[in-house]
Amino acid sequence: MNRFLQTVILIALPVFLFAQEGVPLFTPDFPPQEFTGRREKIYAAIGDGFFKVLGIFRAGGVLDAIAQGRRHFHSTVLVDRLGEQPWLADGPQLGARLHAQVQALTSADLYWVVALVALAFIPLIAWMPTRIHPPRAVA
Repeated sequence: MNRFLQTVILIALPVFLFAQEGVPLFTPDFPPQEFTGRREKIYAAIGDGFFKVLGIFRAGGVLDAIAQGRRHFHSTVLVDRLGEQPWLADGPQLGARLHAQVQALTSADLYWVVALVALAFIPLIAWMPTRIHPPRAVA
């Protein structure tokens, strides 16, 4: 898939979800009675929710790219090891065994990546404010 199509999907998918599900999908923090007659608050909540959903899709894309790279790396290493030790290649279902090992190693790598990102965000807890107030309508 080329970059242009990926970019279109990245932008269009959250917009499509908004069109299908409406305001409640993008505004889980605000109850429906908050939106009666307050256009500015609705637009601010929709914008905030749009960027949350856009970040979710970007994170999924980044994890998929990392997973693809790690799958290639682990499969190359395992096949090279088979080339050095041909007696390991004997036996049925070699492809299935290699695939299972590659999936397990890639999953372990992804867990490490997510754990390291979580650890990197821990210092932000001390730096960020404790409460972020929602936008208010102009009086």
